[in-house]
Amino acid sequence: MKKFLIIMSAFILASCFGGGDQAEAKRTVAAMMKDISSVEFKNFVSNAGYQTVSDETFLYYCGSINAKNSFCGYKGYDEFVYSAGTKTVYLKSE
Repeated sequence: MKKFLIIMSAFILASCFGGGDQAEAKRTVAAMMKDISSVEFKNFVSNAGYQTVSDETFLYYCGSINAKNSFCGYKGYDEFVYSAGTKTVYLKSE
């Protein structure tokens, strides 16, 4: 019972602070854009889901991202999913 309470406390604290990977998720997704300084996030959701890799549980993050393209115009919002376990970004447009 004590182990269960410790694990549940850890999950609750992780959800309060976004799991610690939120900034890394935004940096990784933004790095895929041509103009990183123009990146805008919308509907960013941390703790969107969980993934288990090698007995460790990682978070998924999702949302929409917009950034300038090669012609200095915004391309429009594109939906993404970031897996903190595999450090992989999935864009809807790709």
